[in-house]
Amino acid sequence: MFPSVCGKATLGKARSPTGSLSPRTGRSHSLNPNTLKAQIEGGIGFALTNTLKSRITFSNGGAEQSNFSDYPLLRVDEMPEIVPIVLPSDRPPQGFGEVVLAPVAPALAQALFYATGRRVDVMPFPEDAFRAND
Repeated sequence: MFPSVCGKATLGKARSPTGSLSPRTGRSHSLNPNTLKAQIEGGIGFALTNTLKSRITFSNGGAEQSNFSDYPLLRVDEMPEIVPIVLPSDRPPQGFGEVVLAPVAPALAQALFYATGRRVDVMPFPEDAFRAND
């Protein structure tokens, strides 16, 4: 399966793009389409967390982050609307897992480039990634 992510976004809070994502994926016969859609939604949430927030720093040979209080995750109110589009296929049943994670960061980076003129090539994206070039 090769998913693609299409979407539209506007900037809400300083680092919170809002809008909708429409991931499209070919699939084999799905025994439970709702589970497949839930995996797509959860995978995008996880990918957005990695792309926007997941920063681990080290000091004295160990991670400085110890729990969710200093390692932020994407909150429900920061999650964009996701509209999974599953295309029919004649392939036999197979796993789906985290397939949708891979295209999210590059798709968001490319969208930011088109919107702001800035190339983002580090993760998580820096604080100023959502500001246009001056």
